[in-house]
Amino acid sequence: MKVLLITGVGGLGDQGFNDAGNLGATRAVDELGITLDVVEPTESAEFEPQYRAAASSGEYVLIVGLGFEQAQPANLVAKEFPDQGIALIDSASEQPNVQGVLFREEENAFLAGIVAAYLTQQTDLPGINPDKVLGIVLGIDVPHVRRYAISYEAGARTIDAEMSVVVGVVGDFSDQAKAKELSIAQIEQGADIVYQVAGGAGLGVFNAAEEKGVYAIGEGLNQNRLHPTFIVASTYKRMDNAVFNAIKTAVEGSFEGGNFVYGFSEGYLVVDLDGSEVPLSAEGQAALQEYQGKLAGGEITAPFSQEDLDSYLATLNQ
Repeated sequence: MKVLLITGVGGLGDQGFNDAGNLGATRAVDELGITLDVVEPTESAEFEPQYRAAASSGEYVLIVGLGFEQAQPANLVAKEFPDQGIALIDSASEQPNVQGVLFREEENAFLAGIVAAYLTQQTDLPGINPDKVLGIVLGIDVPHVRRYAISYEAGARTIDAEMSVVVGVVGDFSDQAKAKELSIAQIEQGADIVYQVAGGAGLGVFNAAEEKGVYAIGEGLNQNRLHPTFIVASTYKRMDNAVFNAIKTAVEGSFEGGNFVYGFSEGYLVVDLDGSEVPLSAEGQAALQEYQGKLAGGEITAPFSQEDLDSYLATLNQ
């Protein structure tokens, strides 16, 4: 049986989102014996013709697409080819033959804010200043991505109401030079920890942190080992499991359309300190565990929108 993986723009080698999805697909090769084809688009205009060519070929038991930018072209082609199964990771389903796997990433971002707020209090560490400023670099400015900045601020201000967050937007997920430039600007404004949510472009955030002697938080995979001396943590969703499980059901003939939403309560989100050499305080580690438990148990809800953030912050002041 053949499966096609369509990566997000930028392709494999991003040490994050696309590579995480590919891990699940290659696991399916090893464990399920599928044949895997991979397409790496260089621009979003390529998605629709790639889906149409794959669906019309009749070769694939499943097409797996990575990223919310594929939602419109995938659902359009799915309507034309109702017998073609499609799994969208990070995109919503609008057709009965499409499975949409979505994640409550705002929960991860909230915990990243908890980690950052504690680390920036550790002024005995090299590169940590007395300013209560954190940075975050986003790939693009759409609600699906902007929520990271919103919930990052919520987590940070849960620990210290005076914390401020500087937000930068690259404009894509591949321009490392722009991400580095934005990070340096944030560092010059007092940020001593920068959270990258910019795909492959986010590697530029790490370049800036290394150059300026500050700290970073990774996203997409455990990126701590890339730069263990200054990446304190990484947030990621278990895209590998989502991709593998979708392929497994397609191979077994039990694939289902519809939307499935996962967070900490379902075990699909991770905030990982493993592999980092940055000594986050015991208080910070305890708070990370405490608030992860609160999110998983539904005791608190990480904000998604600016309106949600305003409401959440109001509750902190009561």
